[in-house]
Amino acid sequence: MNGSTRNRLIIILALAGLALSACAGGAAPESKDEVEAGASQINPHPVEDLQPGGTLRAAIPQIPQQWNFYQVDGTLAVTSSILGATFPQVFRFNERNEPELDRNYVTDARLETGDTQRVTYRINERAAWSDGTPITWRDFEAVWRGNSGADPAYLSGNITGYSSISSVTAGADDREVVVTFSTPFADWKKLFVVLYPAQYYSSSADFNTGWLEKIPVSAGPFRLSIENISQTAQTVTLVPDPGWWGEKPVLDSVVLRSLEGNADIDAYLNNELDVVLTSSGTRFGRVKDAPSSEIRVASGSAFSHITFGSGGLLADTDTRRALQAAIDRRALAASIYSSLPYRVEPLNNHFYLNTDRGYTDNAPAGEPDPQRAAEALDHAGWKVSGDARVKDGVTLAPRLVIPAATPTSQQLAELVQAQLAAVQVKVEIVTVPSEAFFRDNVTPGNFDLTIFSWASTGFLADSVSIYQAGDKTQNYGKISTEKITDLLTQANAELDPKKLADLTNQADRLVWEEGHSLPIAQTPRVVAIRPGIANYGAFAGNFGPDWTTVGWLK
Repeated sequence: MNGSTRNRLIIILALAGLALSACAGGAAPESKDEVEAGASQINPHPVEDLQPGGTLRAAIPQIPQQWNFYQVDGTLAVTSSILGATFPQVFRFNERNEPELDRNYVTDARLETGDTQRVTYRINERAAWSDGTPITWRDFEAVWRGNSGADPAYLSGNITGYSSISSVTAGADDREVVVTFSTPFADWKKLFVVLYPAQYYSSSADFNTGWLEKIPVSAGPFRLSIENISQTAQTVTLVPDPGWWGEKPVLDSVVLRSLEGNADIDAYLNNELDVVLTSSGTRFGRVKDAPSSEIRVASGSAFSHITFGSGGLLADTDTRRALQAAIDRRALAASIYSSLPYRVEPLNNHFYLNTDRGYTDNAPAGEPDPQRAAEALDHAGWKVSGDARVKDGVTLAPRLVIPAATPTSQQLAELVQAQLAAVQVKVEIVTVPSEAFFRDNVTPGNFDLTIFSWASTGFLADSVSIYQAGDKTQNYGKISTEKITDLLTQANAELDPKKLADLTNQADRLVWEEGHSLPIAQTPRVVAIRPGIANYGAFAGNFGPDWTTVGWLK
């Protein structure tokens, strides 16, 4: 995989949920060793082999409230996956996990380097929003202004890259966009990953609340509208957009049903769903022998992890490092992945996945080591008192916050609780409603520990926000240093892939030293799916579906 364009990460809410993903051909493996990193399994077929019409039924972990993907509460994997079928994206990932232009929207993107970095985009002459308004350079400008970081009223979740732009202007006409950078930015292809219409995106109010439970327009092969979202049935229904100018979709509709916990597995077994993600041993065990079903497997683009907070009991770096030394990540990974038809190893890097070219094992040597962890806690002033540790009259009882009805998160939390109990740390597991997990807990830093997954967008620059200091970041634990921030800033501007990887791994070693978070494992995509579905299933890396070709075989 391309080490310079791999690992942008966005939030996945529940380890059990299915974010609409993509795939590319082949039968399910006979053993763990038969799955090769990068291989996709999607049952590929030409459109001529498919039945016209039909419905695809899939599960999602929740119905998004914030449909502005760039707003701080909108950066969910489920939001990104739905927008992939319904909104403009300049670049999408192909089967080689490389970004390439989506020519339905942009027919050319020309990079100029030298004293000034500049990119000129040519918009497809037919591209238009669902209300008929042409897509123009002003839509690019609106997305940039909302994410540039220049105006604090815009609550952007990640300004990386956009803050390096000095101007977005028209070129030869309204369909040509000239983006000029004030400082070099290596991952420029990650910009404008979703376009929004300037007419509904030109103020901070539009940005922050104009897409909160509102969808003024869309622009894709399928149409997304608030009228097709049922809070009663908990479904999002996508239907072909009659104004779509590209190849017409095969399917009549895609029905996405919000289901918590293992309810999606029940629905699949009851033939109420056509596809379900089964990327944990317990879930896989329930569907592996299901009738009228097959398993498709690929290397995933997400990883499970434990994020540490610095706002309370774990403000001290030595305390965080001590707790991390007591946690057995291999045991955590084995508890959820060991019975899958895929070999899973612990992830020892915060920026690169095991399957990435830039991956280096930067984890502290010799961990886990409960004895050393106990000694470090003693040294940090947390003395054993009975079955707990106390310092200055305060008990070391960190709050581990997880979303409700997520069995995998619960399972991991209980294992962490048991492992830390061995060094007399009393972990309190706090379960909160799924819809409030990020809004009220993760985003404001209301936790000592929390467990969720990061999902890659395919661009390394997007992971920077998780580890840098500053308000306009996704560094929810607020753990960083000036040196980490500087190294990652340098990496963002480095066009040489080898130098970029070196700077990133330097930063990663410092992230480990600060006790920022504990990666657990790269999550495989293991999908149970009806055999008649073509061009869909387990997509490797960031390769995604061409929604015009997904359908049922004749």
